[in-house]
Amino acid sequence: MNRDSNEERRGPEDRHPYLVGRRDQLESLTSPVRQEIVDVLQASGPASIAEVAGWLGRAADSLYYHIRRLVEVGLVIETDRRRTGRRDEAIFDVVGRPLRVKGASPDVIARTIAAVLRLTDRDLREALEGERCSFEGSDRNTSAGRMKGWLTTADALEVHDLLERIGDIFERGRNERRGRLQAFTFALVPLAPSSRADIPTDEESG
Repeated sequence: MNRDSNEERRGPEDRHPYLVGRRDQLESLTSPVRQEIVDVLQASGPASIAEVAGWLGRAADSLYYHIRRLVEVGLVIETDRRRTGRRDEAIFDVVGRPLRVKGASPDVIARTIAAVLRLTDRDLREALEGERCSFEGSDRNTSAGRMKGWLTTADALEVHDLLERIGDIFERGRNERRGRLQAFTFALVPLAPSSRADIPTDEESG
């Protein structure tokens, strides 16, 4: 299979971002189950299908098709085989960390991000209903909100740098396996001004 230069087979020690840009890769992530598999492998992999099933609370048999599909499109790789009882067990991991969406057809990107946001909505509702959320105090573990503002190119780069730092913290947690499993979702999106009133004047921007 022909692949872009950033789609070579990679081991779990490679911490460089993997850019998800092929249509078949993005299409595969419109499935909530596959998105969950990728999420848990990014957070806790490498892992066997049985381990992934345990973390997701699903039957292992229900995941084989989805993991096979993720392997076919190059988002998940088999990194090892492990002896378990009388049989060998395949160990899987994501192709790189973190996985990030890059340019593709708008409709596919929109559906992929929509799947991510649906999972975020579900995770938040389950956490709230399970009374696991703390929004203040020393045990605060939940934050949510939306911001809209004017960013220069330098400001936007600073935000991206901070997101990189957040990714480093999550990666550290994967290595140390301590604390509580948490999810973080973001979408930084450039907006088109809806009217002239949205465009700052020289006096306002100065």
